[in-house]
Amino acid sequence: GAVADFRHCMIILTTNLGATSHRSAGLGFAPANDAFTADQIMRAVAQALLDRKLGPDATIVIVSGNSLEHQILALAAMTCGIPYAPIAPAYSLTLRDHGALASLIDRMRPRILFADDGARYEPALAKVLTPDIELVTVTPGPALGSTPYSSLEDTAPTDAVDARSSPPGLTLFALRLTMHGTLCCYPHPTFSALARRRWMQSSLDSSLITSVTLLAGLLLASLTLLPLRRCGAPG
Repeated sequence: GAVADFRHCMIILTTNLGATSHRSAGLGFAPANDAFTADQIMRAVAQALLDRKLGPDATIVIVSGNSLEHQILALAAMTCGIPYAPIAPAYSLTLRDHGALASLIDRMRPRILFADDGARYEPALAKVLTPDIELVTVTPGPALGSTPYSSLEDTAPTDAVDARSSPPGLTLFALRLTMHGTLCCYPHPTFSALARRRWMQSSLDSSLITSVTLLAGLLLASLTLLPLRRCGAPG
């Protein structure tokens, strides 16, 4: 219960975050001898996605916030050419009515739904989960069954990951910000012709709306400044 006095002390904080695997680390920033690199973990998760036969028509939806698991899963999806979409946690945690979240899930029709804390997101997940969606969590919830995220990292990667990460032809990434504020990523060759047309059409529509809004703003500004110029003192 005593209060420490740090006025004459120097405190040095060190972390292993980002320097080595979050599973195993050495002292300070030195990785342990048996630690896995971030690339090795990402390849293992990518192999787990390929084992589930996920491809251009499958989507991974992430409903939780930023985390190491979130980042690795997103990188694994992009490596394998699997579209993924993170949804703001507010859709699951803040809004009492999960209708907006259910609408997003219904539109994207994901094969995998990821949440880091199953218990925290369980009330929302219970409203949107369907039998064809695999729930992956870092920590499971008390009621909903889920696949442990650690099992994805325990998968042994094969040459299939390299084959999917280096496809022949044009490499293309398309990022689309939906009207709901969700950023959808369409990785390289999985960006099919149909998806490309839809994305270009939505981009053109957004550009047209932006241009019209900008012109309207300039017109309004000129009409507002015109009387001020007339009333100004002659030069």
